[in-house]
Amino acid sequence: MDNSSSPKTMYAKFAKWYGTHYRSIKDHDAEVERIAYLLEKLDTQPRSILDIACGTGEHARILRDTYGFKVNGIGLKPNLVEIAQLKNPCGYFTVADMRNFRLPRQYDAITRLFSSIGYAESLDGLAATIKSIARHLRTDGWLLIAP
Repeated sequence: MDNSSSPKTMYAKFAKWYGTHYRSIKDHDAEVERIAYLLEKLDTQPRSILDIACGTGEHARILRDTYGFKVNGIGLKPNLVEIAQLKNPCGYFTVADMRNFRLPRQYDAITRLFSSIGYAESLDGLAATIKSIARHLRTDGWLLIAP
C-alpha cells in the first residue's frame, strides 16, 4: 500500500508551510490560553512542560513567551522538530517516537495536543505511549491530552 498521502508523510513533505497552513485553521493563542488557564488553577503551578508531537513548536513558543513556561518537545519528523527548535532556542526539541522515548528528566506537565494521541495507532501503541509518558511525568504532574 502506498502511504505517500498518510498524515505522517504529508507533514514531513510540507514542513516549511506547516505553520502557515495551521495558522489559517487553528487559533494557537486561544488553545494555549486554555492550557495556561488550566495549569495556573493548580495548587502547585507547573513550570516545566514536555510537548509531545510538538509540530513546529508554535504552542511551545506561546507557552514560553506569553506565560513563562519552560517547554521542551518531541516529534517524529526531523524537519518539523528542527523548526520547533529554531522557534524555541532555550528549549530542548528532539526527534522521538511517543511510544518509546527516553529523555534525561521529568516534567511538571506533559501535553498531547491536536489529536496527536491517535498516532499511537493501536491499543498496544497507546499502552506504550502511556508508559513513556509516565516515566517523564513527575509524581504530582499533570497530563493534558486533546483527543
